[in-house]
Amino acid sequence: TCARAAAARAAGIVAFAEGRLEDAKRRLEDAVDLYGHASAPYERAHSRLDLARTLQALGDGDAAGAEATEARAAFEELTAEHDVATADALSARPQANGPLTRRELEVVALVAAGRSNREIAERLVVSEHTVHRHVANILRKLGEPTRAAAAARATRDGLV
Repeated sequence: TCARAAAARAAGIVAFAEGRLEDAKRRLEDAVDLYGHASAPYERAHSRLDLARTLQALGDGDAAGAEATEARAAFEELTAEHDVATADALSARPQANGPLTRRELEVVALVAAGRSNREIAERLVVSEHTVHRHVANILRKLGEPTRAAAAARATRDGLV
């Protein structure tokens, strides 16, 4: 059951990154259910966070908030403090056109264009470390787990 749950979660994350939100929602709901049957609370909570991001992108803030709250409760019970903070950030994350700086908007546009940190650094005439910090800030502000997810959201939300 854990293998099927992991496969469903992975498929949901890929569908989300590709902008297939309804497919992502369905697959992530499956992952939440399967991890529940497998008694894997940590993995289930992470699947709930992925589902919350998907629901948020679909415009269902209430359902997204409910999933993030369930994930937070599970992380608290497991004393996974970093994950509690992630769930809190998702619950309160900014809407489209949130507080990204002008430079962060430039960086996310280059990430969406498939550029590496080195290529972005060369183009913007900054260090790779500076680009890394910008990317980390973008992920945090958008509440996304990966560069691909942040690029997909930025594109969907018209930031790039």
